[in-house]
Amino acid sequence: PRSLVHLNLDSNQIRSLRNRDMSQLHNLVMLSVSSNRLVSVDGGLRLPNLSVCELTGNQLRILPGRLTSKLEKLDCRQNNIQEVSFQQLAGMKLLKHLFLENNSIQNFEANALRNCIQLTSLALE
Repeated sequence: PRSLVHLNLDSNQIRSLRNRDMSQLHNLVMLSVSSNRLVSVDGGLRLPNLSVCELTGNQLRILPGRLTSKLEKLDCRQNNIQEVSFQQLAGMKLLKHLFLENNSIQNFEANALRNCIQLTSLALE
């Protein structure tokens, strides 16, 4: 339903999140899709009010970018993310918490966090 604010899809067999599957969830504030088999998240998911996105324990290779400009917390621990770039985080000016522990990060662009002016927590170990 359009009125949905919190959506927890943890511990399923979900492989991808596509915009067409989420397009009616305009009021969604918190999305958790942890402990699935996520390989990809469509760039530009149209979730205009999303402030918390939890994607822990999946198989993501790419940090999902362009989720929403209102995002405050992005938790991508325990995935296979290999790169963090400016392009992925450019629109996340309100991001306060970014958790990337237990990934395979090989390249972290020097300017990746340039637009994340509200960032207070960054975990990479």
